[in-house]
Amino acid sequence: MSYHPSCKKPNHAAFVTLTNGRLKRGSLDILPFLALDILCEIFCFLRPTDLFALARTSKTFRRFLLKRSAVFIWKSARRNVDDLPEPPSDMTEVQYASLVFGFACHYKGCDGKACDTTWHLRIRSCANCRSKHQPIKANECADYLELCGMLTCYPDALERYIPCGPFLNSKGKFVKGFQEHHIKAFKDELSALPVPERQAYLDRCKQATEVIGQFASAGVAWQLKAKNVRLVELRNKRAARAEIIREDLIAAGFREEIDHFGWDRIRKHSLINSTQAVSDKVRSSILDQLVEYMLGWQELRMEEQVYAFRRRVFIDAWLQFTTDDFHNAPSNSPYLPLPPNATIGLFESIDSVIRQSSPISHESLLEQLQATFVRAREYILEWHKTTRRELASLLPGYKADDDDEAVCAQLNLATSVFQCTGRNCRAQGRTLTYPEILLHPCFTLVTPGNGPSPKDPRGIAHQKACLVMGGPWNCSGRVQMHPRQCVVNKLLLCCGRDPGSTTAAEMDKQGPRFRCAECAGQDKVLRFMCNTSITIHPDSALKQPWFMASRLPRVQIDPRVFRNLRPFSRVSGDTVGDYSVCLLCPPRIPSWNTRFGFENLMVHIKNKHGVPSPVFGKHYKVDVNITPLYLDLVIIKQPRLAEERKQWRKDHPFGFYAKPVKAADGTMNLMEWEVGIPGKAGTPWEGGLYKLSMTFPEDYPSKPPKCKFTPPLFHPNVYPSGTVCLSILDEEKSWKPAITIKQILLGIQDLLDDPNVNDPAQSDAYTMFKWGFRCRDYFHTAYSLSRNDKVAYE
Repeated sequence: MSYHPSCKKPNHAAFVTLTNGRLKRGSLDILPFLALDILCEIFCFLRPTDLFALARTSKTFRRFLLKRSAVFIWKSARRNVDDLPEPPSDMTEVQYASLVFGFACHYKGCDGKACDTTWHLRIRSCANCRSKHQPIKANECADYLELCGMLTCYPDALERYIPCGPFLNSKGKFVKGFQEHHIKAFKDELSALPVPERQAYLDRCKQATEVIGQFASAGVAWQLKAKNVRLVELRNKRAARAEIIREDLIAAGFREEIDHFGWDRIRKHSLINSTQAVSDKVRSSILDQLVEYMLGWQELRMEEQVYAFRRRVFIDAWLQFTTDDFHNAPSNSPYLPLPPNATIGLFESIDSVIRQSSPISHESLLEQLQATFVRAREYILEWHKTTRRELASLLPGYKADDDDEAVCAQLNLATSVFQCTGRNCRAQGRTLTYPEILLHPCFTLVTPGNGPSPKDPRGIAHQKACLVMGGPWNCSGRVQMHPRQCVVNKLLLCCGRDPGSTTAAEMDKQGPRFRCAECAGQDKVLRFMCNTSITIHPDSALKQPWFMASRLPRVQIDPRVFRNLRPFSRVSGDTVGDYSVCLLCPPRIPSWNTRFGFENLMVHIKNKHGVPSPVFGKHYKVDVNITPLYLDLVIIKQPRLAEERKQWRKDHPFGFYAKPVKAADGTMNLMEWEVGIPGKAGTPWEGGLYKLSMTFPEDYPSKPPKCKFTPPLFHPNVYPSGTVCLSILDEEKSWKPAITIKQILLGIQDLLDDPNVNDPAQSDAYTMFKWGFRCRDYFHTAYSLSRNDKVAYE
C-alpha cells in the first residue's frame, strides 16, 4: 500500500506556546508523516463513528478509509462495539457501518442527520424521513384481498413471504408491519408466474424472509440493549451533576425551598438535569440562572406559607371598604362596576403590602391595606379608561385620538355588542354589552395567558394567588365584535330609533319584545326575544324578519323545572351574601350568581332593570304587567309535547308508532316515549320493526331528545349503548326547536340504510362498512343480527 503525503511544509510541533501562556492545540498535519502500520494500528482502536468522523475531515483520509484494502480497519472497529451482530453476506463492512452508525440519511435529496435504523429494510433515516417507511397492516393494502385469493391461505401467511420487521418505533417499542410496495411487488411477481412455478418462488421468498427476519431481530435486540446502556450512563451523569448543584444551592441559602418542595421536583430544570460535567467554568456560567430559578421557588413557598393568608385578609377588608364607600357616596355620583378582586389585589401598592418579607401583625396589615385602598380609587378610574379603550378599539368607528368621553359614549350605544370567543359562549351566540362585558366570567379565568408560564414556579405562585382572589380581568384575544351586529341595527330601525344615538340603557328601559315573522306561522309555541338575545335566532331570508309584539300574554311556566330556583336575597350583616338572585328577574332564570354579589347585583339592577339609584336593603319586585327582561325563549314544555302527541295521532307515517310511556298509576308520562321504526322498503332493513326509547330533557325543545335503540343495533351511527348519533339530535350541530318527532323518526329511518361515515359511533360496524364490505357483507351482518334479536324485530 502506498501513501503520498501533501507537499505542504509540515508543522512538527504538536503544541505551540503563545505569548499569553496558553497552549494552542496542534492540527492533524503530523498524521501523514506517521508510519502506515502505526496509523492503521491507531485506527483499529477506534469505533465506526470515529472512522466516519475522521473520513469527513479531509479527502485524504476518506480515500484511505474507503479503499478495499482498509476492510480490516472497519472490521476491527466493528468488533470494538459490544455485541454488535455480524453483517449479512451481501453487505460490505463499510455499508454495514453506514447502516448502523452513518451520519447521512439514505433517502435521496435529504440532508438531515440520520438517527434511526430500520433493520429489515436496511435503511438509515433522519427523524423527518421516518414516516416515509411507516409500516401498515396487511389488510390496509389495496392488493391484500387479491393476494389472499392467490395464496388461498390465512392472512398471517404473508409474514412468511414478505419482511415485516421487527423494528423499534419512536417510542422504543417493538413493532411489526408491512411496506405497501413490498406487497404490491410480491403480488405482481407471483401473478406473472405460471401456477407450477409459484411454489418454488414462494420457497425462495420464505427462505429470504427468514434470513432478513433473523438479521432484523438480532439488530433490534442489540439496538435496544445499547439504548438501555446509554440511558443508564446518562442517568448516572445527570445524578452526579444534580448532586453537585444541590450542594451549591444549599450553600447559597435555599435549603428551605429544597426541603419544602423536594429535590425531585426542583431538579427538573434543564440546567440541573443536563449530562454535562460540572467544572468551574460551567459552574460560573449557570450560577446566576440557577439563583434566579430558586428565587421563583422561594416566592412560591412564601405564597403558600405566608401570602395566601394575607390575601384572604385583603379580600375581607376590601369588601368591607367597598360596602362602606358605596353607602357614603353622594347620591349624584356616577357608579362604575368594580374590577375583580384579583385586579385590585395585584395593584402595585396593595401587592407590595401583601408581599412584605418581614412578619406583620393582623392589625398592622389591616391598617396598611386601608391606606392603600384610598389610593386604589385612582387606579380603578384609570383601569376603567384603559379597559374602555381596549373594548372600543374592536368597534368599527373607533379613533385612537378620541377622548374618554367619546369612547364611553360609543361603548354605551345599543349597537356596541360583543361576543366571547370561548367555545360555549360562541356556540350560544350570547350578546355582551358594556358594562355587562366587565362581569363576564370567561374574562376572569386563571389561564396560562394571565401570567408567567405554569411550568415556572413564579407562574405557579401567580395561579395560587388567583385561586385565593379569583382571576384578574383580561379579555385580550378572548372578545370580538358580535358578528350579527347588523341584526341589532335592524331591530333599532324596527323600533323607530336611530342606531347612531340610541344607548343600550334606553333599549333596556323600553324593553321591547320581538317575534320572528318566519317562525310565527309555523310554531305553536310563543317565542319572544329582546334586543340582545335576538342575535341567537337563526338568520332569515326575509327582508324584515322581526316585528314587535304589542303585548306579552300571561305564560304559565312549568314549576317542576325550577322548583330549586327561587328568587331570594341572603343578607349577612351589612353585606349581601356570596350567592344572590335578583327579584326582578323571572323565576325561570338563574340570574346573577356571583361570588361577591354586592357590587355586581347593584350593577345588574341599574343596567338591566333601569333602576337609576338602587337602594341597599329594598326588595324590588317584578311588575306582572311589564315584559320580563330576559324572556328570550318562553316555551311551554308539556303543552308542546301534548300538541306533538295530538298531531301524531292525526297523521303519522305508515308502519311507525310513537306513544308516551304509562306510569305505574296509569297516567301518561309525556317525557318518555316508546317508538317503533319500520325498515324502508327495497333495503336490507325491510320487514323489520326497530324499537327506540325517546327521553325528553327538562328544557325541551331548547335541547333535543335522546333516542336509544332497545336493544342496540349493529350500525356505524349507533353507539354500543344504543344511542343514535344524528346531527339533528345534537344541540351543537343541526338541532332546532321547530323540529318535530315525526321529522326525527323519518331521519333515523333514512340513517339506517344510508350511514354517515363522517360521524361514526360504533367502530366495528364503521370498519366493516368502510373497508371493502360496503354493501353486501355489511348489510347481511346487520340484518342477520337484527333478525336474530326477537326484541328488535317483530
